[in-house]
Amino acid sequence: ADVDSLLPYQPLAEVLDHLMSSAGPGLRTDLEEHVETLSRSFPNLWRYTPATAVIEDREPIRYQVFDAVVSLLARGSAEAPLLVVLDDLQWADQPTLLLLRHVLRRAAGARHLVLGTFRPDKSKQPLTGFLADLRRERLYDRLNLDGLDEEATGTLVADRAGIDATPAFIHRLHAQTDGNPFFIEETLRALVESGHVNGAVVDEDALEALGVPEGVSEMITRRAEQLPGLALQLLSVASVVGPSFNLRFVEDVMRERRATDQILDASAVDAIAEAADEAVAAGLLLELPDQFEVFSFVHALIREVFYANLKPGRRVRLHHQIALALERRARHSPVNPAELAHHFLEAEPVAGKAPAREYAIAAGRRAAELFAYEEAAEDLRRAYDLCEADDEAGRCDILLELGRVQWHMGDDDARTSFLEAANSAERRGDADQLARAAIGFGERYFENTYLGSSLYRDLLERALAAIPRADSPRVALLLSRLAVNLAFPTEDERAQILADEAVDMARRLGDERTLLAALLGRQITLLDVRHIDRRLALGEEFQSIAGGHEELAAEGHQWRMYDLLGVGDLEAARREYAELERIAEKLGQPLLRTLAAGARGLWAELAGDDEEAERWANESLHQAKLAHAGDAESSWGSQMFALRRRQGRVGELAPLAEAVVAAGGGTLGWRSALGVLRLETGDETGARVLYEEEMVGGPASLPRGMFWLTRMALLSELCAGLADAGGAEQLYAELLPHAPCNVVVSYCSVWGPVDGYLALLAEAFGDKPLARRHADAAIHRAASMGAAAIVSELQRRGAGARVSG
Repeated sequence: ADVDSLLPYQPLAEVLDHLMSSAGPGLRTDLEEHVETLSRSFPNLWRYTPATAVIEDREPIRYQVFDAVVSLLARGSAEAPLLVVLDDLQWADQPTLLLLRHVLRRAAGARHLVLGTFRPDKSKQPLTGFLADLRRERLYDRLNLDGLDEEATGTLVADRAGIDATPAFIHRLHAQTDGNPFFIEETLRALVESGHVNGAVVDEDALEALGVPEGVSEMITRRAEQLPGLALQLLSVASVVGPSFNLRFVEDVMRERRATDQILDASAVDAIAEAADEAVAAGLLLELPDQFEVFSFVHALIREVFYANLKPGRRVRLHHQIALALERRARHSPVNPAELAHHFLEAEPVAGKAPAREYAIAAGRRAAELFAYEEAAEDLRRAYDLCEADDEAGRCDILLELGRVQWHMGDDDARTSFLEAANSAERRGDADQLARAAIGFGERYFENTYLGSSLYRDLLERALAAIPRADSPRVALLLSRLAVNLAFPTEDERAQILADEAVDMARRLGDERTLLAALLGRQITLLDVRHIDRRLALGEEFQSIAGGHEELAAEGHQWRMYDLLGVGDLEAARREYAELERIAEKLGQPLLRTLAAGARGLWAELAGDDEEAERWANESLHQAKLAHAGDAESSWGSQMFALRRRQGRVGELAPLAEAVVAAGGGTLGWRSALGVLRLETGDETGARVLYEEEMVGGPASLPRGMFWLTRMALLSELCAGLADAGGAEQLYAELLPHAPCNVVVSYCSVWGPVDGYLALLAEAFGDKPLARRHADAAIHRAASMGAAAIVSELQRRGAGARVSG
């Protein structure tokens, strides 16, 4: 990795380039399969594909890019074992480390070894976090490479330099270099070049005569002094350009500076190639293979020495000249905006803030296109800091872009960015920016963190009040988001009105994406079991137009699967699940993979495969945490509740249930779940307290919504277990209209037909024939669905078992 690398994934790009340059036909074929995904992030691979290959005009998802890299490395290692060497990881950027972590996590079965070197530096936060992740997941072994000991130093002196040195020389050399091989070799090189080694035994006096460098800087300076002036000028300018450089570009910069700084005499222009060759001969530069007139410094420290030796004013002027030269080049060939941003930032004293700010914004956008979201966020923060104090609108625009990038990163600071943008927009009366901030703040509106949030609701209300109510995608989305917020966790009359208004507006606009978002919002406002038929109809319309919008389509498949499970159509629900899994795998987004893994666990649970169900529940939790989902733990607990009950381990969920209830999750059914948990672990008194709290006002007073049926099912179990005949009659009356339905818990678990709970309640108020009829109906429905696990669960609960005699 390079200390000033401006290209995300550069070390891995070089690895893949080397791999493909020696690849067999099989690997070339694999690259053709992945070229569309990899072409944006690794344009250097394009030259290994046939001329007939094309790239479709669409942007892949970062996880697709990462998986494609894993696939190429795995295919390459199948042909021959691979050793991937990555040097100086302390300078690697965050996107590169994220990709490397992905490669290591998917390395099972591949025949490749990754060897990385780095210098410990606690200030290198990306690397520190990366190593902590690998250590936690046991994905790497660490070997501390201390300096060579005195004996090894002597061996290096003999083997590399062929010097016959005295023990005193070795002792002093080791003490002065601390055994650092680079320092040792540089000292030996300087000794040879200075003529202090003449074939005789070398003792410590040679080091004294040399004036052994205190650091690498003096050694490099001593070697550079042997070069002619033009070569030194070339190295000075190149050190400002970057770790590697195109010789003709440096010549262009030097020619431009000729008039004001006399840095390059007109007659010397033709000699610049010779100057570069002299620097190569001196061991300061190397010419990169397969790249015409492209050079790099042999070691980053060499570049740092030349850069540091420039006077501050000259350094600033050079950065400015380089930036202007890059702008000229950009007129006829692509230039990385991050390079322009970097040089204009360093040239701020002469160029001002504006160019650096504009190029930093462009660099952030480009990095986001390459899925290098961490780099994008840094660029945008830099652009924000470069805004003038009175440019509040400009800062607001940057915050809106930053917030979107932070969501892609899974960074909760996105909320802060959008709220700051909203406050700025309100102060200035900018309704459009306020609307964008409100929509951005709730980008993950479907999480419990946002559903029902008063903070988010107030923001949406203010945005709607400020923006003209004319038809527009932005207004339709604001209406839909507010409707969803109001409808969670319990139904709200105004939510229904707003959701209908959003759908009607989207229909008038004729914009498919807006209509899909509005239809999804409408479905979420109708999640109570009473509306299941209407949700199914909305789902059919949604799927009829969702084909070109896969991310939204995946959400639609998830909700339609939920509805079909509710009416017991498992065959159709499986088809929806298959589409959800296909899209989740294709797009690779953790949030979609969370849904797909949870659904896979649901099918394993229905089949009675508890081990497989738990494995996929844990995978769903893992993906949810990758996505920084705020409801990851509670969703996992919902999926594990029935499983742990069957295993007799439901007590393990007590801490989670207590925490969710304490955080206000009672309306989600967790208070009733905690009551069942207490009852099954022998705490009848604790269970009764929770049951009576839930039944205050009677079950008819409980608010309706997505979790109403789950809550009623749990209360039914509590009621039967506590033998409350009066409560059983009330619960029975509320549940009876929904007898044909299944109790579906979120998207991750099916507890079976409502008839099974009606059987428990009928027995509790003493009507055994009625209980038998409901039990038989429940078992028949579960058996017809092919849900053997639910049949067993019904029998475990006693639905039918206690009334059979």
